[in-house]
Amino acid sequence: MVFQNTQLFYLLFLIPVLAWWVWRFYMHRKKSRDKFADEKLLKLIAPTERKWVPAIRIILIALILASMIFALARPKGGEIRTEATSEGIDIYLILDLSKSMIVEDVGASRFIIQKKISEAIVKNHPDDRIGIIGFTGEPYTICPLTLDHATLLTFLDGLNIDQSSSSPGTGFGDAITLALSRFEGEYGRVIVLFSDGENNKGSKPVKAAKDALTQGVRIYPIGIGTEQGTRLFERDYFNRAIPRTYQNEPVVVKLDKSTLNDLAKASGGKAYFVERLEDANKVFLNFENVTKTEFKSGMMTHKADLAHWFLLTAALLLILDFLVDRYRLIPRGDPQKLWIKNGD
Repeated sequence: MVFQNTQLFYLLFLIPVLAWWVWRFYMHRKKSRDKFADEKLLKLIAPTERKWVPAIRIILIALILASMIFALARPKGGEIRTEATSEGIDIYLILDLSKSMIVEDVGASRFIIQKKISEAIVKNHPDDRIGIIGFTGEPYTICPLTLDHATLLTFLDGLNIDQSSSSPGTGFGDAITLALSRFEGEYGRVIVLFSDGENNKGSKPVKAAKDALTQGVRIYPIGIGTEQGTRLFERDYFNRAIPRTYQNEPVVVKLDKSTLNDLAKASGGKAYFVERLEDANKVFLNFENVTKTEFKSGMMTHKADLAHWFLLTAALLLILDFLVDRYRLIPRGDPQKLWIKNGD
């Protein structure tokens, strides 16, 4: 047994002082009564206190106070392991790690804005399990669903375009399919998809969105970029910006609102678009209508609280003290006996 508030044990030193004070009170009252009349006479004219009562009551009061002090000191017993559960929803963040996300047509690179919004989502959903899937031409799991948001943010902070898959292209239809296969349970499942909407590889996104709808999963696309688009540049060995070309034509990356709106409509979600830097602060995902589910959040270890045993002891001693006080007096004697004795 351990106590968390051991400083309260100093109060135990006050108990002997209090006991001495109460004993003096009893002795003073007895002396005053003895001065009033002879002890035998007092027994006949008024109820008298049993001799053992003062000592018993002092002991009981001391034990009651000691029990209460021990209870306040918060005694703890052995460790108890319990399985913790929590209620929330499952969210998969699907991040676009393709080359088109390095374009800076909204006041900052699309990739940086994607990370900032993702961080805000994680911080605004502390009770929900969140995972990360990245994609270029092929999707892959970066972090599975977890309540350990500190680790999740570490993964998110370490992401960059150079660390993405070597597979070229952009295929978020396959990324949606991968997320659907990673979900656990049947309720409270949401996908937040980041992209510029240009899907050029893998399965068709709208078909994947319809599959999500049949499984009760909503998709919330967040499109980053402008519909006018801008040219895509890459850095060479000397860190010089080199325009990227395809079949001798400059590569222009544009925001495809139509595809992202179709995804949201097909799955029952809602699409958001960031075409200016300030639009990033307006992205507010409302998942209140999504049914929450209960899931295991790990094992919790805590020490058993034993304070109630000391409080129970104090209560029983208090009842005993009440009974002692109730029957502390000896009924007065028969005055007739005193009259007869004096008459003799």
